Amino acid sequence: AEAVGRHDGLLTFGSDAPIAAQVGRFGECLAFIEKIGFPGDHILSTSGRRFLDFLGKKNNRRDLSGVELLVQG
Repeated sequence: AEAVGRHDGLLTFGSDAPIAAQVGRFGECLAFIEKIGFPGDHILSTSGRRFLDFLGKKNNRRDLSGVELLVQG
């Protein structure tokens, strides 16, 4: 994350939670990026729409606005 930040890169968070109740808990990730001063606007997984918009730009500018999100945000 520190190297990504130095090069103006983007991050996304994922979860390898062992149980369903822990999926999407990113407290440790958020604490770490805050500690190193990583810019919040360089995190792609802040919402489903933001992530899909990024993918659309990288995927031949394909419009993914009609993709239904399971989780709003």
